[in-house]
Parts: sequence; structure tokens; C-alpha cells
Amino acid sequence: MKCVKSNLTRINTLDLDNNNSNDHEVKEDLEQQLKNAKDNNDTNKKEESFEVPDGGYGWVIVGAIFLISVVTWGANAGFAVYLAHYLSEDTFEGGTKIDYAVIGGLAFGSGLMIAPLITYLNGLFGFKITMLMGALLGLTAMLLASFATKLWQLYLTQGVVQGFGLAFTYVPSMPIISHYFKKKRTLAAGIAASGSGLGGIFFALVMDRIMRSKGVRWALRSQGIICFVLIIVSISILRDRRDRIQAEFRAIDRAILCSKGFWINTAWITFVILGYVVVQYAISDFTRSLGYSAKQGSINSAMVALGAFVFRPLLGTLADRFGTVTVGGIVYFLCCVLCYVMWVLCRNFATSLFFSILIGGLMGYIWGSLGTIVPRVVGLPKMGVAFGMHWICIGSIGIISPIIGLALRGPVDENSYNPAAYQNPALYCGSMFLATSFFLFLLRAFLIARELVSENTTDSDFGRELAVAVSWKLVFTSMFRRGKTKI
Repeated sequence: MKCVKSNLTRINTLDLDNNNSNDHEVKEDLEQQLKNAKDNNDTNKKEESFEVPDGGYGWVIVGAIFLISVVTWGANAGFAVYLAHYLSEDTFEGGTKIDYAVIGGLAFGSGLMIAPLITYLNGLFGFKITMLMGALLGLTAMLLASFATKLWQLYLTQGVVQGFGLAFTYVPSMPIISHYFKKKRTLAAGIAASGSGLGGIFFALVMDRIMRSKGVRWALRSQGIICFVLIIVSISILRDRRDRIQAEFRAIDRAILCSKGFWINTAWITFVILGYVVVQYAISDFTRSLGYSAKQGSINSAMVALGAFVFRPLLGTLADRFGTVTVGGIVYFLCCVLCYVMWVLCRNFATSLFFSILIGGLMGYIWGSLGTIVPRVVGLPKMGVAFGMHWICIGSIGIISPIIGLALRGPVDENSYNPAAYQNPALYCGSMFLATSFFLFLLRAFLIARELVSENTTDSDFGRELAVAVSWKLVFTSMFRRGKTKI
């Protein structure tokens, strides 16, 4: 580059009034070389800013996101206990199983519907303020829900406002782990996501105990206060690296929308949520349909959470070793088998416990893997933007999934049981997980095909391969190819 500068200086000393066309062409050529050299230098500096520590303070970040998972998805999983209580005790006059299913769906997905707006606010105010808003919304929701006397009030509080609190807390925190980890990214994300398992165990058992001793209103208040305190602790120790990775915070990105990989990713996310939410919310009521008590139903819900707590770090280790997308395809095929065989035929408490642990450990693979798969598809700088767009899908599907599950359920009342009541939901969930597996293997084929087409050998975290055109024919012919890298 110094050579180019010196040559340009020499050319600049030429008489500008000289009409020699050769000198003019040389000058333009050297100016172009200087421009290219500057661009290359800027690119190298940008690439250096992408260096990921793969540890260090990153493990503190994992601990903080672990707590966030406890009080968001873990607490949300505890809604299964509230659902079983509302269905059996007729707490709100006129409330039906569909009403409570909608409330559970709103708690899961209402806030995620505005995830692009949350992403924009995250870029505008920073993740700490955005997450603090979520903590306040969550606390307000649970306190107000504890005073609700009419069904519409429960819709608004434990449904909509609680859903907004979850989204404002979780969405800004999701990409941060990827700022600190590369080779161990899925392991770190799996450990953090396992917090939802611990939270599910805690809230399923403790809230059920409070509900039986003090009533549902004190259970709601206790949950709100516990979640608020833990979120504040997490916010105080979280740090992101948005400046180093040149993170983008647009609500919508046209380049992402034009990528086949983004839509394949959206497809498998859609199908997994269609099955995941049904299993999560149904397992407690399924136990009661076998003739067991509400307490045993809460124990089964806790076993789903226990499976998530134990399995997610293990699956993260396997994903880092063999490829996140590949392991995901296998995991969801196993989920399909469990639903088709074990859930359909389950008729006793011991089998239901074993099923709950296995399905709980496997079906939540999405939460530990998304943080690795999304950067692989769109690049690390656009990760937050892509997540915001994916959350719309997750939120909308999460709202309707509990309704589908209860609509498929057979009749069950408090004084009788129906062991076959959940046969149709079991077959439905198995089909959703089978479709999930197919689209994950299709995503694997897309990434392999993109490697074949792309001449760019740089890290996919940079997102430069986002613009690489890949034909559907090449994607389908790559289904059984081995990739150059672990996928």
C-alpha cells in the first residue's frame, strides 16, 4: 500500500495542464489501486473485530442467560400447572379449555409477535434498558393476574402482558452468547438453555405447592417477584460486544428475506413449535387423563423440565462435535418416534415419567441450537435482525398451538379418566417433529450446496455468503453429500 501511495504522489506532481493521455490513464489506475488497498485494509480490520474469545467472561454470560432462561421459558413451562388448575377447579366463570389454552398461547407468543420492534429498541436504548422493561412488565402481569376476577382480566394479564414481559426480557439476551463463543457455541447455548429446565422443575413443583396451601393468587404473586429479582441480577452482569461484531438492529432485512436458507430455517422452526408447545402444556393434563392426581401431573411437568436440564448441555456437546443441523435432524426424528410409539401407548404413571424425561430432553433442542444455526445462515452481524423475524413465526405459532392440542384432546372430566384422550395430540406432535427433522436435513443440504457454489472461504459468521445464489436442484442433490465443514 505504501508503494501505491508513493506512486500516486509521483503522478500528482505531473503538470495538470499536460494533455498526455497516457499519464492520465496511469494516474487513474493508481488511484483505483489506492482505493482497493484502503478497502482491503478496512475489510481486514472488520474481520479482526469478529474475533470471538470462546470463553473467559463468556462463561459469566452463560450463567446470566441461564438465569434468564429460568425465569422466561422455565416460568412459562410452569403454566401447565396453572392450566390443569383452571381446567379442574373452574376458577373463572364461563372459562373453557379453549380460553385457558389461548391464555397460555398468549403468554408464550404475544410479545414475540413484535420482536422486530424489540430488536429496534434494543439497538436504540441498549439491551439493559430493554430487558428492564421486560422485568417490569412480567412483574406487573403476575401481580395484576393475582387480583383478576374475570376471564378477560386473565387474558390481559397472565396472557398478553406476561407474553410481552417474556419477549422484552429474552429477545435482547438471545444473541449475546454468540458474541463470546465460536467453537463451543452450541455447548454454551445448551447450558444456558438448560436453565428453562431447572426453571420448569422449580415453578411446576413450588407453584403447585403454594397453590395447594395458599391458593392460586399467592402462587402468581410469588412467581412474579421471584422472576423480577432474578432478571435484575442477570442484567447487572450481562455485557454484549455489539460494537466489535458490527451488529445490525433493523426490523426487516431484504437480503435475509431473499435467502432460501432463511425460509428453510423458518419452516423447521414452525413445525417444531407446533409440536413443542402442545407437549409442554398438555403433559400435566395428560397425566390426569390416565386417572392420576393433580400433584402427579405437576411431577410429570417437572420431569419434562428435568429432561431439558440434563440433556441440553449433552446435546450441545454432540452438536459442536458432529454439526448442529445434523444432530438436530436426528434429535427431532427421535422425538417423532417417542410420540408415535411411547406417548400413544402410554397407560401408566411410570411410563409417562420416562416419556416426559426423554421428550423434555430432546424437543427443546431448538433453544440451544438457534444461536448457532442462525449465524451460520445469515451471518453474525445480521443475527439479531434474523432472530427478530423468526420470533414473529415462533410467537404466532406459539399462540395457536395450545388451542390445537386441546381441540384434538378427547373428553376428560374430574370424576373419570380417558387413557386414549391424548392419542390424537400424540400423533399430531409426532407428525410435526417428523416434518421438523425433514426441514433440518434440507437446511443441511442447503448449507452444503452453498459451500459448493461459494468461492468465498471466509467464516460464515461474516455473512458474506448470504448473497450466494443456490438453486433448489443443487439443494436437493446435496441431501446425501458430506459438507466441507461440520454442519
